[in-house]
Amino acid sequence: MMNSTPRLDTAPPNCRYARQRTQQLGVNMTDAHDSTSARRAAEVLANRWQRAWNAHDMQSAGELLAPDADFVNVAGRWLRGRSEFVDYHVRLHAMQMRNSTWTNLALTVRELSADVALAHLEWQIEGDRDPDGRWREPRRGVFTWVLAMDGHGTLIVAAHNTNRMPAPTPTPNPAPARAS
Repeated sequence: MMNSTPRLDTAPPNCRYARQRTQQLGVNMTDAHDSTSARRAAEVLANRWQRAWNAHDMQSAGELLAPDADFVNVAGRWLRGRSEFVDYHVRLHAMQMRNSTWTNLALTVRELSADVALAHLEWQIEGDRDPDGRWREPRRGVFTWVLAMDGHGTLIVAAHNTNRMPAPTPTPNPAPARAS
């Protein structure tokens, strides 16, 4: 379940930035080789993302990203770096997303190396509006995150968000005409 609370590391990190990240993330990454550590770190990030989105606190959402993160939104807009992400999303939440509610649905995590993991977060959003102000129907999507882990915390270094569309119903192809 994504509501589990990971244990905190008891050894203090050796730099101020790492200490802040560990306190904010609340995750023990002392054994980055343990895939359950990658899972716990991704769960913490997903839960913090949901809380930040629903509070419309894009500064907090931005803190989940590396300073030089690449972020591609559902419309294909490529945001480069944390500050561009925050600036864009602050404006978005002042308009279209101001009444939106984000719900995490499912999370999968695959450890790629000792310090890199791939996460897929399925989500649902409702209460947002189209750019012209009309209410949108609730929608679902998939977030793909590349996570960088070290002994002090985990950050999203790359993200791609996609709306999930209904799959078209395949139609049978007519049999090719035979030559006589």
